[in-house]
Amino acid sequence: MTFNYLPSIITPLRITNYQQKVTGSMKNPSVTQSAIPTTGYIRRYQLAPLLGMSLSTLDRKVKNGTLPKPTKLGEKITAFDAVDIQRWLAERRESSNA
Repeated sequence: MTFNYLPSIITPLRITNYQQKVTGSMKNPSVTQSAIPTTGYIRRYQLAPLLGMSLSTLDRKVKNGTLPKPTKLGEKITAFDAVDIQRWLAERRESSNA
């Protein structure tokens, strides 16, 4: 009996769709905000391009305390709480308007 489960085929499709969303959102900043979820968790490799920064910049901002710390969800899974990220973005908008 052979199973046709090929995660290598599924993953690139998800990544391709994700990259298309990110590419579109980076051209239009108003789309970027709506692309960040309002609840749940978002992984760092997904969050960095949505915020318009590299992974190393995102990591540096977490390390120096200017970005909320991610949550450890499992042994090898760390993700950012979307509510914390939305709050952080709102604070940045308020400080830029002041």
